[in-house]
Amino acid sequence: MTERLETLAARLRTLDQIGDVVGALRAIAAGHEAEAQRAMAPIRAHAETVRQALLWISQRSGAAPEGAGLVLVVGAAQGFSGSYPYRLADAAAELAEAGAGLLVTGRRTLTLLEERGINVLWSDEMVSRPQEIPDLASHATDHLLALSTAHPGPIRMIVETDPRSPDLDLRQVFPVPLTDGHLRRAPPLTTLPPAQLVEGLLDEALFSAVALGLTEGFLSENAARVEAMARAQSHLADRRDETLRAFQGARQETMTTELIELMAARRSGQAGAP
Repeated sequence: MTERLETLAARLRTLDQIGDVVGALRAIAAGHEAEAQRAMAPIRAHAETVRQALLWISQRSGAAPEGAGLVLVVGAAQGFSGSYPYRLADAAAELAEAGAGLLVTGRRTLTLLEERGINVLWSDEMVSRPQEIPDLASHATDHLLALSTAHPGPIRMIVETDPRSPDLDLRQVFPVPLTDGHLRRAPPLTTLPPAQLVEGLLDEALFSAVALGLTEGFLSENAARVEAMARAQSHLADRRDETLRAFQGARQETMTTELIELMAARRSGQAGAP
């Protein structure tokens, strides 16, 4: 009985330690989610500004060359985020089977794709803070443009914008889709030739679209991790309650056994007295 009591006590300590780790992971993810939410507005505003400039210069985006093209997969950096990395890997695998060239951010998603034997043209670690997004977006944009000649077709991006929904967002980012836009302000004064201005704006539009997608992916991964850790905390609380009840029952049994043995020894002593 004593051994069982010690085992249950050790299990309670282990559950408490795991709970501390899960709580810390949830707090860190919640902090990153809040940072991403604050960064979203200026990044979205920049992307829309570039889009508006292109609308003024050219009312049509041009057609993409024939082919499967390239797909930037905004993946998960780590695990502990539920089914989030697996949904992205599943969708990316289908696009690769259709002939698209894959570029991947996020070590966890990259590992899942490599385990399936899927070739990735370029990969990099996902950012750990929103401040790192411009550098990663710049590197990804450079590689997308460099690889686009060998992989003709549209440049698309797959990202999860809502971790509560099973649907992923597969969007075209180049050629820049302009057909669904509308002008919001008076045209700016320009001095560069239109062709030169459009060329520069197209590069900036791709960069801003990639930066926006990376921000959305960073936000979604951390939101998914917050939800996964909340579920883990709830499960741990249930397990701890069960273990605590078992511990209290075992302790009560031990105390009862000791009391019975004490009373039996006392009676035996009284019976043997002269």
